[in-house]
Amino acid sequence: MTAGPDRPHRRPPPGGPLRGRLPRYAAMFSLGVAAAAVAGAAWAAVTDASFAEGFAWSSWVIGVGLLLLGGLSGGGYIASSSGEHGVHYGRRHEGGLNSAGAEIDRARDLRDRLAAGLRPARNPDAFWQVVGGIGFVALGLVIVETFT
Repeated sequence: MTAGPDRPHRRPPPGGPLRGRLPRYAAMFSLGVAAAAVAGAAWAAVTDASFAEGFAWSSWVIGVGLLLLGGLSGGGYIASSSGEHGVHYGRRHEGGLNSAGAEIDRARDLRDRLAAGLRPARNPDAFWQVVGGIGFVALGLVIVETFT
């Protein structure tokens, strides 16, 4: 593939190739499983639920959190509210809020920042957060079906 005005160079994904990022993803998934186990044990100690039920509920909560986080960061919604592309309604411009052209500049700036936020850069971490979320929800379902 040649580069040109309509075909930019393909850059490697942030963080390098998958085999370089996979140990980090596996470690984070393991930490999530450990956190679900601790939360499940605490839930079982406080209530009359079994450890399996507490573990399943905890893994579902972690899974849904990862699904939401991956969807927000992968869809550009987090980028649209960050300082880089952010939509800050109270932000003051150089012209001041009372100048005649300030509102037009503010609307144009807001539209540009929204457009930049809705076209996010490649984010493979967001994809793997969603995959991890699906994994945690599936793990919770397997635990519930197997042990309760």
